[in-house]
Amino acid sequence: MPYTPTNWVENVTTLGPTNLNHIEGGIAAAVAADSVTVAGTRILASKLVGTDTQPAWQVNGDGRLNWGPGGSTATDTTLYRGGANVLQTDSTLLFSSNSTAPIKTNQASGNVLVNRLLPADANGVFLITATGGLYWGPGGSTANDVKLYRQAPQLLQCDSTLQSLKGVATYVKAGAPVDGDFSSAIDGLLVVDTTNSKFWCRVGGTWKGVAVA
Repeated sequence: MPYTPTNWVENVTTLGPTNLNHIEGGIAAAVAADSVTVAGTRILASKLVGTDTQPAWQVNGDGRLNWGPGGSTATDTTLYRGGANVLQTDSTLLFSSNSTAPIKTNQASGNVLVNRLLPADANGVFLITATGGLYWGPGGSTANDVKLYRQAPQLLQCDSTLQSLKGVATYVKAGAPVDGDFSSAIDGLLVVDTTNSKFWCRVGGTWKGVAVA
């Protein structure tokens, strides 16, 4: 028997068994609980206006989510499975400025962020490790060659040459420095002594100074 649509009137039409059966039957016919749909085929789409030719939101058979402005413009934003254990978007992912921690991970090793110039590049031009290390390189097939990381408590270390175009300021103290002035007293530390007008450098575990005029 063909289905006859119900003419719904607010506060008038009774939501009885007949109408409920119509609703349940329509939902079951449109989207089955378990369905077989090929990857590029739409399962569900939402249009903002009935005359729109393109959806504002769409779900495909492989779970891919597509968004767009609707109307006659195709979707331009996607979220999908990029590979094993990979959720991927080819668009920009923007976090609200009101978020106090927009990205959180619970990872003890490996990389939490990698930026490659090309998808096929074996190495990124910039990456952040799970322990907070920052690495840079030319990308492509060449490994990173510059890094900045926490070497010890209150000690930030760069294993490459660090160049400043505007000069470098160091620790200034009224008097000779001692190891207790630093949380990590290592050789190579430089101190300016304003009382004795001296430059101090820690060499071989000993502070050695030279007077400046």
